[in-house]
Amino acid sequence: MKSKPIRLMFLLVGGFLTACSPSAEQLYEKANAYFAKDQFEEAIPLYEQLQLKDANNSSALAKLTISYSFIQQWKKCSETGELAFERKMDLMELYLRVGDCYEHQNQPKKALKTYQEGIKRYPDQMDLKEKAAPLFFAEGQYSAAVDYFKILTVAYPEREDFLLNIGYALDRQKKYTEAETYFNKVLAINSQDSSAFYGLAMIYEHQNQIPKAISFYQQTLKWHPTHLSALYNLAQIYEQNNQKSEAVKTWKNYIQTAKGKPNQKAFLAKAEAQLKKLQGGAS
Repeated sequence: MKSKPIRLMFLLVGGFLTACSPSAEQLYEKANAYFAKDQFEEAIPLYEQLQLKDANNSSALAKLTISYSFIQQWKKCSETGELAFERKMDLMELYLRVGDCYEHQNQPKKALKTYQEGIKRYPDQMDLKEKAAPLFFAEGQYSAAVDYFKILTVAYPEREDFLLNIGYALDRQKKYTEAETYFNKVLAINSQDSSAFYGLAMIYEHQNQIPKAISFYQQTLKWHPTHLSALYNLAQIYEQNNQKSEAVKTWKNYIQTAKGKPNQKAFLAKAEAQLKKLQGGAS
């Protein structure tokens, strides 16, 4: 007889808790309100709870993915995004966010695949092409990179960086004449663009036009005195061209500029060895 009131109490408490638990619809509305205000840290736990209550809400899953990307939860972003794709969610921003999250995890192949899938569904969206183009370049797919950057230059003719990237990609394909055209297009927009001068210097060096290469490396350094690659390449050319005093001066300049930069460690060691050799410290 004494146990009945206790059992009744548990039933009442259980019913009270169930009644107070927000419904899937309430969770979704509240999460969306936070999402609309860019309050992603507040929205995320609600979207996560919603997945337990209503796993079929694909829109919530897409918004959860986007929220993860904004707070730099890269792995969760890509994992949740892939679930959204499996559920046939087809949002342009979802492709952008998931691809970007893969990039931040140093997974360029997965990022590029994601962008390409997005481009198939949204062929006119320049944002996706802008993300894919440099990845094509980095993966050594220079023809695809050139094609995408050319499309982007039509859409954004004021963007010098797209013209530069076309020039560099054409250089990698040994299409020197066409590459030269694009670097000169950059200089027509900005006559002090050190990257364009550097691109031309490389083209002329590759074609063994040494006087021109020297001139354009010098122009590069005029507008960008600490351009490490230009300093290194120019020092090598001076040395190979038996211009000892210029080589010594340029190697010293490179060494002074490169010191303390981890990505220059191997080049720095070679530069110091070459300088020592030129100064008579080694045979």
